[in-house]
Amino acid sequence: MQYKFFATESKIIDLITFPECLRFSEKKSRDLDIDYYNDYILEDTFEYYEALATKLKPFEKEINRFYFSNLSMPVMLTKLHSFFGYDSVDSYLNKLKSLTEDELLRSFLSKIYASITENDKILHAEDIYDEVTKYMNDKNKQIDLLEQLDANDEEKWKISSLLRQPKTMTNEWISLIETLIPLFENEYRLKESKIIEFGKFVEKKLNDSNGDALPTMTDNLLNKKLLPSGNILISFINSYALEINTSDKTPYLRWGIDVEDFLELIQNAKENELKDRVLLFKNLGDKTRYEVIKLIAQGATSAKEIATTLNVSQATISYHLNNLISSKLLILERDNSKYSHKINFDILESAYKSMISDFTPNQNK
Repeated sequence: MQYKFFATESKIIDLITFPECLRFSEKKSRDLDIDYYNDYILEDTFEYYEALATKLKPFEKEINRFYFSNLSMPVMLTKLHSFFGYDSVDSYLNKLKSLTEDELLRSFLSKIYASITENDKILHAEDIYDEVTKYMNDKNKQIDLLEQLDANDEEKWKISSLLRQPKTMTNEWISLIETLIPLFENEYRLKESKIIEFGKFVEKKLNDSNGDALPTMTDNLLNKKLLPSGNILISFINSYALEINTSDKTPYLRWGIDVEDFLELIQNAKENELKDRVLLFKNLGDKTRYEVIKLIAQGATSAKEIATTLNVSQATISYHLNNLISSKLLILERDNSKYSHKINFDILESAYKSMISDFTPNQNK
């Protein structure tokens, strides 16, 4: 596989997800609820993103129309209309402006359908093209499809607005993005040289090693078998995240610009092994996460299936699965286009043996 860093595409996806920074405090409390992670994130980073959220506050009403849950406007649009291959932000936005009602509606319905049917990780979005056709001209079927979505009533109402007026809503969203471009550019300008430099570094490192450097670079969170393509994006919006996106027309790995520093701090911590072990047992001490692991052991293969069994939302299960991967209790594996979670018995056995050693007196340390 050839790995390639895409600078323009990195900027485009950061721009269209930029409004999500408005909810930074909410996202931080949800994603970083374990003190283990907070120990390695600089206070300056929290202050920076909280300042961004403050700058976006005047646009809150408009942002909330288009950014919510897991199906925000960018997610719905990029399902079929990739931002890859454009030479500027303006050229991509102009492409979106040129799309017809039917083209936009098909993209929205494709994303909804994929989310409901657990086919969201299909490598080629065209695979569900025919399936969505039967919903295109039938409003009742669209409503039935929407009702199956794992979202609250307010979010469903917002999504229904997109389905009723795809062209109008898309143009209004583009207008919002264009209004935010000066603010975004002010922030991006400060990060651009670092983004370009780091993107070229990741590209070279992966190509020189034929992808074998990936586990070392990500503290064993990723390996090359998990990647659907060699497309690399670098993000300052999700600066501490590693995101494998296989649901869009063009799949990619989106790499947060601060991930390397974050993982290096963790790896160099003197008590890292003990903190890893404590984190593992904290996850096992959470009843829902324990039940999630049990269900995976019993053969459950999807977040939807687990959510139904435990009577919680699919988003809640996805959140728990991400934490279990981060703590290395679960391993993400890929078989062709299908992703699955496997229990990491090696780390369980190692943690158990280390715990017994810790609690046994007169052990040679």
